[in-house]
Amino acid sequence: MSSMQGLALAISPDGINYFAQVLVADVILKAIQTIALANSNINVSSIQIGAAPDGSSITVANNVNITLSGGSLSGFNPQFQACTQNASGNFSLTFVANKCSANYNWHETYKEVVYYAFGHTTVGSPSNNYAYSMGISALNITVPMTLAATSGGGYELNVGAVNAVPTGLSPNIPSNSVIQQYSGLPCLAPTVDSATEKTIENVNFSQPIQAAINPLFGTIADSGTLLPSPTEVVYQYGVGINGLSFPNDQGLTLGVTGQVTFQGAPFSGQAAPDVQVPSMPATQHVHFNLADYEFNALYWAFYSAGALKTEVEPGDLPDPAVLNTATYKGTYLQALYNAYPSVPMSVSVNATSAPTLYFQQVYILTSAAFTELAQQSVPSAVLSHLKVLKNAVYLEQSSFVTAVEKHSPSSTSYIQQIETAAQADGAKVTHDVQCVFSVVPTANPVEVFTVQFNETEFVYDLALGVYPATASPSKQAQTVQFAFQLIPSQTGATLVSSNVTGISSSNFPMMWNIVLQPEYATELAKMGQTGVPVPFIQGFEFLFEEATVAVQTGYVDVLANTQYKGASATKAAAAGAGGA
Repeated sequence: MSSMQGLALAISPDGINYFAQVLVADVILKAIQTIALANSNINVSSIQIGAAPDGSSITVANNVNITLSGGSLSGFNPQFQACTQNASGNFSLTFVANKCSANYNWHETYKEVVYYAFGHTTVGSPSNNYAYSMGISALNITVPMTLAATSGGGYELNVGAVNAVPTGLSPNIPSNSVIQQYSGLPCLAPTVDSATEKTIENVNFSQPIQAAINPLFGTIADSGTLLPSPTEVVYQYGVGINGLSFPNDQGLTLGVTGQVTFQGAPFSGQAAPDVQVPSMPATQHVHFNLADYEFNALYWAFYSAGALKTEVEPGDLPDPAVLNTATYKGTYLQALYNAYPSVPMSVSVNATSAPTLYFQQVYILTSAAFTELAQQSVPSAVLSHLKVLKNAVYLEQSSFVTAVEKHSPSSTSYIQQIETAAQADGAKVTHDVQCVFSVVPTANPVEVFTVQFNETEFVYDLALGVYPATASPSKQAQTVQFAFQLIPSQTGATLVSSNVTGISSSNFPMMWNIVLQPEYATELAKMGQTGVPVPFIQGFEFLFEEATVAVQTGYVDVLANTQYKGASATKAAAAGAGGA
């Protein structure tokens, strides 16, 4: 068991029942639809099949041997009945197939012997084939399963001995069979019933079911793969600190490592997490706790992949003149204009380290906050002055209160209500970005100065989604996605070097906030649209629009239901069963 746990989840009894009903049951039923019945032999030492009218002789079938082979079920359409959770990760799935038939090739051989008062004569050795069927009123099937962690750090669903019990048997013994000539047939029929019943009870249902189930759990590991071309970022779902457990035998909880690798190298930029196991969901199928470690690992992976960089040219901007030295005549970049008058510029933007995320309480006056305050009878005169602060993010209570009192002096009597309405669980991300500014007086750019920016962004709009959105389901990850919002007041800038004398860095934060950050944000958006993956079984999809994603201290809390899409899982299961 690992010493880290970046992700923990709880699956409710409803979630388990849904899984059993729509996926496991579906896969199991497909696996046993074409099950073969075992061969069986029926042996009868001697039966009388005829007698002379005058009583001088009798005809006997000796050493009757009946072989039932090529057995199969027809009209076999099992229906899922229930999934019962027992102790210690044991589950029972029950199915029933009504009004089906067991069909066989009936091959019988015997010696036909005529007995007289003082001797006997063998008159033939018949060997005949007939079609035989046994009607079954109901075939009740119980499939025991055990969910457990493997020694290799994965999970497996083991299928035990399947119990199949046929009831209401009605044999249709071939009309030309030698048995039909036996006057004591009602006594012999139970022998045929019993032999047929045993072939059904002894069928090895477990093997095809296990072969069908195994591929399903194999898709869990693949669900943590990002950047599929090439496959570089992988979230690993091995057993975490808390492992697999079944609290009160009602649902299950599971801790997984969530270790992240890029090109095989593990993320080590943050201490190994131990996120708490979430509570059992009352109405949803699944409840996730996702540590901030998982988000920081995503940023690290994008940084390691060289994805957090961009080149900004004048044509990239709504106002290309912003990247022309003429714009800065008479400003803090006068020295640049003097050296290179009216020359276009370009900027190379490159993160110098992996961004870092922190979950924390923030203050933000959203539309919902304004609505709440109005319902609490906070005067419109107070609120109207605060509109200028709408959606602005404050990381500290003191700075928020200062801003509120500055813009709405009459808000003092309502400051507690305003604080409460503005409080939100959020996340901030800090970026260290180096920008190399060049002028382009000719075809060859000339580097003029370099600035190191430190910027802070608010992470918001966390929600479940899929990545890549346009890929086939078998190539998608299901992820917690998010968006960024710059906090302009938190931007800092340091002049690293300059080839132009007289350059000052005093106003560089404004250049970042207004000119460069919107371009850099395009690259950040790609990371947010990728998101942090959560484990799932192929064929399942979270109900994204109904999910709730809430930021807590140190982790993200996700509640969701699932739906079964089916196609990919069915193909995977069929492939697994066929190869077994």
